[in-house]
Amino acid sequence: MFYLSVAVVLAFLSGSEAVLPSVGKCSFMEYYCDALKCETDFIKRLQKDPNGDCSAKFSKLSKCVKKTVDICAGHVLSDSTIDRLVRENFKENSVCVYGGLQTPRASVGSPCRSSFNVKANNCTKKFHQKFTADKSDPSLCQERANARKCLKRLIASDCYFSGSDQEALDLALSDYNPFCANNRDPGATGKDICYGVKDLDNPLNDAGGIKSSVLQAFLFPLLLLFLIKV
Repeated sequence: MFYLSVAVVLAFLSGSEAVLPSVGKCSFMEYYCDALKCETDFIKRLQKDPNGDCSAKFSKLSKCVKKTVDICAGHVLSDSTIDRLVRENFKENSVCVYGGLQTPRASVGSPCRSSFNVKANNCTKKFHQKFTADKSDPSLCQERANARKCLKRLIASDCYFSGSDQEALDLALSDYNPFCANNRDPGATGKDICYGVKDLDNPLNDAGGIKSSVLQAFLFPLLLLFLIKV
């Protein structure tokens, strides 16, 4: 998800030589795209049952992500380690309260201007208001696209990243949008970035053949990826 992705870029990726490292026996994109299918399934369930128990939906989502990590790195990480990593870096309120679009925060020493946090809040404010009011609102598709574009412009104007860090941000800020019928921003053209990426056959992933484009971007904790570079 976008917030977590950007937070990790701000905190951990500066000077990194490998922006897209392998995750155990999986390529970065195999891991990333499978986790995004978990997110897509979660959002679709939320849209169909906006007033239902989001905690139960999150529990299923969390199990799906854990299975993704297990498929890729279960040969080197214990079940307890995988569980801890997901619990510590993947929070229920990020999807149940913020719709997977929690505002990124720039801290002291980050490559962004001091005004970044206030401006970022303004980018996501309308999406959050609509999501809180009605999680099945069809306009969330466009509002999330608007928020992402606003954040992308803001980062370009108020932050400075090296080429390698920018590559990770471009991935996090692409047109993946599970609130839209085709899981991409309105007007998106060309193939999504998961096109042609091998499926991991995650048995807990109900998204079937869905190919999401990115977490965003507002996609799943990239921190996991850099903790398990094996």
